[in-house]
Amino acid sequence: MLLKGLLGRIGEKRICGWVPQVEVLAQKAIGRFVSHYRWNSILESLWYGVPNVTWPMYAKQRLSAFMMVKEMGLAVESRLDFRSNGNLVMAEEIEKALHWHFSAVDLTHLAASTARVRITYGSAGDPIQSSQIVVKFPRLINGTAQSMTEGRL
Repeated sequence: MLLKGLLGRIGEKRICGWVPQVEVLAQKAIGRFVSHYRWNSILESLWYGVPNVTWPMYAKQRLSAFMMVKEMGLAVESRLDFRSNGNLVMAEEIEKALHWHFSAVDLTHLAASTARVRITYGSAGDPIQSSQIVVKFPRLINGTAQSMTEGRL
């Protein structure tokens, strides 16, 4: 099922410059998400429990990607080191990351993090619009990771 009006916007090229990201991530058929790694994209993918592949383009995005891949284990990297080839990410790198399978532990960690975000912010309205989640998010996820290692989740 495609979003209403999508085919009209993409035409024969099958490439669209912009899509309603939250609506796309809410679809059950979405299995992976390639993200440039701005905070809203990270939060939206976690809210809907969609594993994501990093494709950061600027300094803060690279820092966020590193944190989500290496420190929290909630994403797969396309590449975190851009020194040798600039910002160019080859199709093979994206394809490899998209085909990478999350282990059961990774999926459990993602599910626990998603559930914790929803429980904490679900009653406060739309968490994607809330500035509180940006401030509290790292502590929230770190608490989930600590609970998992202590066997509480």
